[in-house]
Amino acid sequence: MQVTRRGAPGKPGRGLTGGAGATRRDGAGFGTTSRSTLAHWKPATPEEAKRFEDLQETIPLLQEVLQQLQDAKARLAAKVTEARRSGTRQDRGEVLESRLALIENAKVREVEWAIPNLSELLEKCPKGQSIVSPLFGAAGVPNMQLVFHPNGNKEAREGYCSLALKLPDGTRLSRVLYVNHEALGPDITRQPLEGYTNACQVHMPSPAVRGTAADAILVGVRDLHLQGWGADPTLQRVLLIGDAPAAEINFELLREMRDRERLLERERREAQRRLEEEERKRR
Repeated sequence: MQVTRRGAPGKPGRGLTGGAGATRRDGAGFGTTSRSTLAHWKPATPEEAKRFEDLQETIPLLQEVLQQLQDAKARLAAKVTEARRSGTRQDRGEVLESRLALIENAKVREVEWAIPNLSELLEKCPKGQSIVSPLFGAAGVPNMQLVFHPNGNKEAREGYCSLALKLPDGTRLSRVLYVNHEALGPDITRQPLEGYTNACQVHMPSPAVRGTAADAILVGVRDLHLQGWGADPTLQRVLLIGDAPAAEINFELLREMRDRERLLERERREAQRRLEEEERKRR
C-alpha cells in the first residue's frame, strides 16, 4: 500500500519517496529533525549544552557495547554452525545404525517386548495414556514401534488394554499382535498407526507377585510379512545406499533392472529361435 502526503490545497500530493530515491522527512510532516538541521544545531541554553556534552561522552561507550554485542553475535553464530554440523554427523550415524539393524533383522518375523512392573504401570498410567517401545526394524521395515495402553485408550472398555503397531508412512504389512497368550489378527495394515482398542483384559497382579519377575506383561508382533512393492524379490538383492533412507525404494533403479532383465530375456529367446531355424535348415 502506498502512503502519500497531501500537499497544499490545489497542489498535487507529494510521495514519501522523491524521484532521486531520497526520503523526505521534515518536522511538519513527522515530528522528526533532518540530519542537515541537526548538523547546524546550536544549544540555546547552558543546560542544553551540558546535556549535549554528556551525550557526546556516551558515544564511545555505546560504540564499545555495540562492538561487544557484534562479537557475541559472531561467536553465537559460529557455535550454531558447529552444533548443526555435529547434529548432521549424529543424524548420519543414526541412519547408518538404522540401516545396519535393518539388514541384520531382515529375516526377523517376531518382536517381543517384555514390560516389567505391571502393577505400578496400571496404577500410574491412567486410561488414555500409553507407553511406546524402542524403535525396531524387522522383516525389511525400519523404525517400527509398539504402542501399549495398559488401561486402554479412551474408547476401550473398562479393564481392557489397547495395543497398536506404528509403522513408517506408506508401509503395508500383514501382522499378528499379541498380549501374553492373546493373539490379535492376522490383519493387513492400511494406516501408519493401527491396532486393537479392546485387545484383552488386564488384571492387577496380586500383592505377592508385586515387584517380582512375574509382575510383568508381554506384548509383541509376529508373522510379519511385507505387502506391496516392498515385497518384490528383486529388492531383496539390492542394497540401497546414499542419502535416501533405507526404506525408500529407488523406482528408477528398479525399473532399469526390470527393463534390462526383459531385454536379456528377449535376446535369449531370439538366439534360441535362430538356433532352432538353423537346425531345421540342416535337416
